[in-house]
Amino acid sequence: MSSIIKRPKSDAERNSVLKGTSELIFTSENEVNPEAAKIFQPETIDHLKVYAVFFFVLYQSHISAKNEQSEIIKQKVPVKKAVQKIISHFIQSFNNGIERGSYKISERSLYGIDVNNNEIPKLTSENDIILWCDNIINGEQARIAKGGTAMTNPSAADVKAMEDSFKLTLKEQRDKKLEFNEKQVKMQKEREVADALIKDLWDQIEYYFRKSEPATRRLQCRSWGVRYKRLPGDNNLFTGTVAPAAVANILSNGFNDKSIFTLTNTGDAILQFYIAPTATAAAPANAYSLSPGATADIAANRLGPAGNTFLNVFNADTIKEGEFEVEVD
Repeated sequence: MSSIIKRPKSDAERNSVLKGTSELIFTSENEVNPEAAKIFQPETIDHLKVYAVFFFVLYQSHISAKNEQSEIIKQKVPVKKAVQKIISHFIQSFNNGIERGSYKISERSLYGIDVNNNEIPKLTSENDIILWCDNIINGEQARIAKGGTAMTNPSAADVKAMEDSFKLTLKEQRDKKLEFNEKQVKMQKEREVADALIKDLWDQIEYYFRKSEPATRRLQCRSWGVRYKRLPGDNNLFTGTVAPAAVANILSNGFNDKSIFTLTNTGDAILQFYIAPTATAAAPANAYSLSPGATADIAANRLGPAGNTFLNVFNADTIKEGEFEVEVD
């Protein structure tokens, strides 16, 4: 079976490699593991010690900014619908008042409406919405100044309150977009640095184990965080997706109790891997959990009882689709 190094492509993968390698090199007391001292150059260890923490903080702030931007976009939807609705109701009420004789048809012009037009204006864009809120507010003031009776249910004040809420949401969206763009620029600048450090780490690992037999060397390097991928056409590589809060079967048979699985979470959802008696069996409490971007070499007997023949994955996220890659040794 032929394989090549799988360089991280996403920020999640970069963070996972740096974090995972740090946990292998440094003890809980933040001292260098004696075995790691044999593998890595001192300057590489020193660089990782500082940079892994820096990258993690930057990565987390980038993810937070992205999530906050997405959340404010979601929050804008009901506010936009509400302000569209109140504009429509105001104009409909005014048109009904004209039919009852309460208002003059000529007064439509005060709101920027053609006197012969009783249709609701286009309210698609944000600019359209703000324009018609202002038209209503200014038009109502002008009509009352000429002796007209103030509209109620809704009133111009109701429209103004809704417009203020909409403008506030737009401002928050712009602020969150600006914040995300700033974090994105910082993240982009660090990718080259992170990739160079990861290359140094993996080069030093492969050099240290260079005299081992190929199959053994790959397992040794993997144990220190190096990631490999199969060459195209290798029938021991399995990729796929799993729907939110669902189970997917990855493999039926094709492995034994001594098999080693290289599990990679290539998506954005937390995945749980396990070996079960059926392709649809629910995930057990001790299923192996893998975070986005993470890779792990796991023995088959760690994923489920001997004799079970189905390798399954459960997507613990209720919204995002999961993505995975599995290699079998």
